[in-house]
Amino acid sequence: MKITIVSHSTIDRFVDSRQNHEQIGGPVYYGGITAKNLRSKVYLQTKFGSDFTFIHKLDHSFIFKNQLSNQSTTKFKINLANPVELFLENFCEEIIHIDYNFDIIIITPVFHEINSSILEKIPRTSIVFLDPCGFLRQIDSTRRIFLTKPYIDFINISIIKITDYEAFILTGSRGIQAMQHFQKLRIESIILFREQEIMLLNRNKLYVITDKSFRFHTNIGMMDIFNSAFCCTYINESDVIWALCFGGGAMQAALNINNLNITKFPTKNMIETNAAYFYNLLRFSQI
Repeated sequence: MKITIVSHSTIDRFVDSRQNHEQIGGPVYYGGITAKNLRSKVYLQTKFGSDFTFIHKLDHSFIFKNQLSNQSTTKFKINLANPVELFLENFCEEIIHIDYNFDIIIITPVFHEINSSILEKIPRTSIVFLDPCGFLRQIDSTRRIFLTKPYIDFINISIIKITDYEAFILTGSRGIQAMQHFQKLRIESIILFREQEIMLLNRNKLYVITDKSFRFHTNIGMMDIFNSAFCCTYINESDVIWALCFGGGAMQAALNINNLNITKFPTKNMIETNAAYFYNLLRFSQI
């Protein structure tokens, strides 16, 4: 199975009272490694500049598409306070054209890098997973990132993953009401994260996994790991329930590793063990 991730590669600078260091980041990395661990063939449709010194962590594992830019790599400063604050230090160029010939396309911008024409040109036969967070991001005068409502064309989206707060910004509603709003836009599956729950609305059934150990709101890369594990499983199994459990299982396995940096990636066996655990926790109801 062929999976593609469309997003900027990023340099993340972590800052607190004890550290100030840079490392590779973004959906291309966190999602790409997770998909590779699940034995998918991964294509990265991304952009980065000559200052991206982390390429050795990716180049032997993935297939790139038009990645090199004349501009410097997108860079974030992540202030590890409570709550975590995100600042945009540099923005690379837009991604204007992509290849659509994949089993599933994960579109997950970090900051408006995906041109609107990409969504408009998606073939109706494609399976498209959208994590819209990067479309919601704006910066203030200090370049601190905050979220605001953008215009997004959802017409060709198959699956969307959002947090409860992102759902509120986009729809004015939370929880099930927000999920039903997206369902009216003909999105087949809606995944919503809130508190210590992951919710999935598919047709007229709502599936919920609850676990008190979830800390996805403050842990870098967790959403990207979830997205990738969900999509790999969905393509292999054609089952949204197993995909939900594998996504949650991958995320929880990474949380259990409890490492901020690039060694947090769970193995396939760890993901499968957690997926079975979450399957037993799964609740569902008719909507």
